[in-house]
Order: sequence, then C-alpha cells, then structure tokens
Amino acid sequence: SKNKLKGRLSDKSSIHDGLVHLDLSNNEISGRFYPEFDLMKLCPPPPPCPVNVTVLNLTSWPEDLIHCNETLANLTASGFGSNATGNATDLPMPEPPCGPNLTHVALANNQFEFINVTYFTSLQHLDLSKNSALEQPLAALGIGNLMFLQNLTLSKSRLLAGDLRIGHMSYLQNLDLNGMVLSGDIESTGITSITTLRSIDLSGGNTFTGLFDFCDMLHLKSLNLAGRNALSGNVTICENIGSLEFLDLSDNDFSGRFQLFGSPIALRHVNLHRNSFTGILPPFDLMQSIAYLHVGENLFTGNLPDLSMPALKYLNVSHNALTGNIPSSISNLAVLDTLDLSNQANTVYDSSTGIRVTRGLTGQIPAEIGQVGFLQTLNLESNLLTGTMPDSLALLTYLGSMNLEDNFIGGQIPSSINILEQLGNVMLARNRLTRTIPDLGGSADVVRTVTMSGNPELLPPAPFKLCDLDDLDLRRDSTYCPAERSALATFYANNFGTEWLDNTNWLTAAHHCEWYGVTCDENYERVLKLELIANGVAGRIPEALFKLKHLQHLDLNDNDLRGEIPASIADAKDLRYLRLSYNRLTRLPDSISNLTNLALVHLHNNRMEGDGSVVKLLPKRDIPKDSTWRLCRRIDSFHIVEIHRMCPMHLFVRNAICVAIALKSAMCPFGKNSNRISLP
Repeated sequence: SKNKLKGRLSDKSSIHDGLVHLDLSNNEISGRFYPEFDLMKLCPPPPPCPVNVTVLNLTSWPEDLIHCNETLANLTASGFGSNATGNATDLPMPEPPCGPNLTHVALANNQFEFINVTYFTSLQHLDLSKNSALEQPLAALGIGNLMFLQNLTLSKSRLLAGDLRIGHMSYLQNLDLNGMVLSGDIESTGITSITTLRSIDLSGGNTFTGLFDFCDMLHLKSLNLAGRNALSGNVTICENIGSLEFLDLSDNDFSGRFQLFGSPIALRHVNLHRNSFTGILPPFDLMQSIAYLHVGENLFTGNLPDLSMPALKYLNVSHNALTGNIPSSISNLAVLDTLDLSNQANTVYDSSTGIRVTRGLTGQIPAEIGQVGFLQTLNLESNLLTGTMPDSLALLTYLGSMNLEDNFIGGQIPSSINILEQLGNVMLARNRLTRTIPDLGGSADVVRTVTMSGNPELLPPAPFKLCDLDDLDLRRDSTYCPAERSALATFYANNFGTEWLDNTNWLTAAHHCEWYGVTCDENYERVLKLELIANGVAGRIPEALFKLKHLQHLDLNDNDLRGEIPASIADAKDLRYLRLSYNRLTRLPDSISNLTNLALVHLHNNRMEGDGSVVKLLPKRDIPKDSTWRLCRRIDSFHIVEIHRMCPMHLFVRNAICVAIALKSAMCPFGKNSNRISLP
C-alpha cells in the first residue's frame, strides 16, 4: 500500500494459491479485480449428495458429505425425511469451502471499476473503501459467499448500489458503510441479527429505515447511525451491553424515551442530536466515564439532572423544552470546555388557565460557573434567566465565547471580565443590562463578535476598543460609536500617537472630548477644535481626520507632517482657522477652494511646490482692501513667508486671504523650509 502504483489490472489476472494477505490500498490502480485460478486443482469434486433420502441420521452424517449439509437441512425443514433424527443445528460447523487461502484483501482508495471476491471463501477481512469508480450492484461483489468474514469496510464507495444482505455473516465484528448511499429496511439487511458485531458505522449518506434494537449485541462498542438515516423506535442502553463506548444516533427519527439501565461505565460519547426523543433526561451521573454528550434539538422536558460527571468535556442540551434552574452541581464539571443550554424558551398553551405561557430555564446564572475552570464556550441564549452576570465569570480564564442573548439579565456588565484575554465572542443583546459598557476583555489576536443592542439602559458611548471591531452590532450607532471618535482614533494610529509628547487620555475609556488637544461643544457631541502644537505628530494627514465635519479650528503647527494635504479637507466645511506651518507639507488639493468659511491660514515654512496650488485657497470673490495676507508667492527667488501688509492692486484677490507677488527676496527671504510655487 501507499506506493502510488498506477495502471489497470487485466481481466484475467491470477493470484498465487498460497497467498494469504493482499494489500493494494492507497494507490491509483484501476480495472477489474476478478482473479482466476485452477478450481479443479484446489477443489477436487466432492462425492455426490444422497438422493431419494427417506431416513436421515444428521448426528452421524459423514464428514466427506459436509457440503450437503445445507441441502439436507433444507429437506428436513421442508418436511422431507420425516424420519430424520437430530436437528439441522446439530450439523458439524463447516470448514471454509475450498478455494484460495486469502484471508485479508485490502483494495481501498483506488479506482477499481469492478470487484468480485466470490471465490475468496476464506476471507476474514475485506476493505473496498474509497473506490469512487466502483459502480456495480452489491450482489456482484460476491460477498454472499463470505461466511467467515470478520471485518467488512465499504465506506465512501458511493456507487455501489442495491440491497445489502449480510445476515449470514455470523462472525462479523466490524461493519463500516460510512458515506455510502444505501437504503431499505434495516431488519432486511440482517445487521440487527448479527450478535457478534462490535462496531457498526452506517453514517453519512445512507437512508435506512425501520426499528433498530441493539440490546442483544452484547459485544457492541461503537454504533454510529448518524446522517440521513430515518431509523426509529425507543432507545434503551441495556445492562448487558456494558462494553458500549460510542453511540451516535443523530439526525434520525428516534422517538420516545432514552433510557439507561445500570451504570454504563464504558460509555464515553453519546450524540442524540436532531431526533424526537421525549420525556425527562436520563440521570447523567450514571455515566461517570462520559466525555461527550449532545442531546440537542429533541423534545426533552423537565429539569436538568445532576451534573456530576467528572470526565465530561462537551455538554449540549440546546433546543429542547427544559425548565427550572441551572443546578449548582455544575461546579462538578471540572474538565468541561463547552456548555450549551440555549434555546429552551418556548411558548405553550396552558389548558388550566386558557392562556399561552413561555417556559424555559429560569433563575440566575449560578456563581459556581466560575469553578468550571477549563470552560471555553458558554451558551445560555434564549432562556428566561434573570439576576445579574456573576463576577465569577472572570475566573474562566480560557473562555473564548459567551452568549447570553435573549434573557432578562440586568445590572451592570462586570468590568472584571476585562482580564479575559481569550474572550472573543460576547453576545449580550436583548437583555436588561444597565450603566457603562466595559472593554469586555480579548486581545488583539482574537477575532471578535460583540452584540449589545436591545439593552436601552446601557450608557453611551461604548469603549473605542469595541467600536473599532468590524462585527459589533452597535458599530453604526452614532450614539454608542461616534464617528468623530473613530476619526480621531485613526489619526492617532496613523500619526504615531504613542510617541506624541502628550497623548493624555487618547484611546482610553475617557470620553474623546477629554483627549488632550480636543475641544468639543458643551454637550460633548461635536469636536470643534484640534490643537496639537509642537507635539511630535508625524506622518501624512489621514483623510479620515476630516470626518470631524464640525471642526472649526485645526492647529498642527510645528510638527513633522509631510506629503499632500488630503482632498477630504473639504468635508470640514465649518473650518475657519487652519494652521499647518513648520511642517513638510507639499501640496494643497483643488477641493480646498470649497472652504468658504476660512478666515485664517498659516502654511509658511513648509515645502509647497507645484503650479500655484496656494491660489486654490482663494474662492472667486473680492475681499476688502483692509484684509491681511500671510502668503507670499515665490517666483525664481521668491517664496512664501508670513508677512503682514495691505494687499496691493496687482495681487490675486479672491477671498479673505490674498496672495501677494513679492518683487524682491528682501521682502520674502529664502529659507530651507520655504514653499516653492510658480505662478499659474
């Protein structure tokens, strides 16, 4: 196996008579597997069976006529040989019929187009799985002659079709039909009559129907019926199948009670997901070895049983109709990593009152939840839980997902959960939470989903750390996530905010109107000023800064800003004072001419270059003669400096800013940080 062999087997391939074990699995072999050999050499003709028999002594039947046992047994069963002594069951156990000595054949994961094992009557192990080109009736495989087979694997050979008949395989221990598309009544296959079975896998695509009772399978360790089957009936874990370790009945039509008798000490995995089981849940504490228990999407009612299961790692009872409190015995789930008790709330008609009532899990989240130290996923969504979130949640250091949506939980979200670095998903929508919203833990490496909507008593704003998440349901709610705060945060991140000389309160829980250099209106609703003079602000001015649409005063003098001023500056239509001197800015955008409210602009000691972009400051209207100007246009030896004088007649005059054409370098002395602009 695993040699990447390729090619086709010939139609008349042969197998050596003494070969016992053949493994060609995990190659790329195609063609037909139907070997020929000399049957006359291996199997000399047996003596003829007696005919016209009227008296039979089956207990002393000759060994050389053992091949006649089946015929003679049929005769007695049909009423022939009425004077027979003994029973057909007294016949000697037949030896394997003569034929090749092969006991193991593994042809898995190839491209065989036809396989027939009729003559391999000594076979004990047959693996034909994952032959995607094997398209033939099951009967053509010849497995009807394999009376001594112990392991049969046909999984994922999806083109095999027809009725499965294996009731004659009374020594079969392991049956794997996973991923096939077989159908029919389960009883007619003979599977349920084979009491020697230890492992059965009918999952993933089969559509068997009928009752499946496995209480007589005393050696059964693993039973997997999951998938598209439609098997039905009650399910009882009997005392006499104490070896059962794995049970998956998910996605079937099982109904009635799920019952446990005795203490199934070996049982480690139970999945009853998506059936129609009713009644109360069985006593979980009888399953002391169980590690995985999924009974979600059934019709179970009543209270949660005692949860003293020390080995349990996964518990899901979601989408049932359970009532009552979450038991304090939850503290006994020492190694549990997933707890899902969600979606128990359902509305039913109360015949005693004549009204419809909603039922589900009630009471508070028990403080003992903090003792489930390895918990990673907690889902209590859609119940009737009340009270507050317990502080003990902060003890769940591995918690990655917490869903408490659609309950009646009130009070403040405990800030203590901020320490939970693994906490990625926090779903708290549609409760009765109040007061401020904490950071809710989590680290930069955790992909996060946070829901908070439907809690009208929560106080805005939400922490910036949350509003920066893509998957926050309040992200577009300007009350909880102000757009101006996001604009400031982007500016801080893009312009090396951590290295500023003073960055007091920036990106903290403090209101953004209390960040250093930020001034808002008296209601803390609009940013009016941003003043960060000589503060070590570096890099390019981000377009997002001008989402501060109500900004009136921007002073970033004496920093290390460089590059072009972004065109988005035109979005700050209320801007009146713009001071960007003593930086390394290079160009003004065309859109700056739309800022009709500008009254003061300082751009001196930058590196403005181009074709008269400063003129774009000047909207098309005259200005009073007594206006002042602060821009001197460089032509050859002239440059822009800060000077004060009346605007002469020959200036380009278009607004409250006028641009002078200086005639001598003495008036506009040259400096290394000067702007260099030619006249248009």
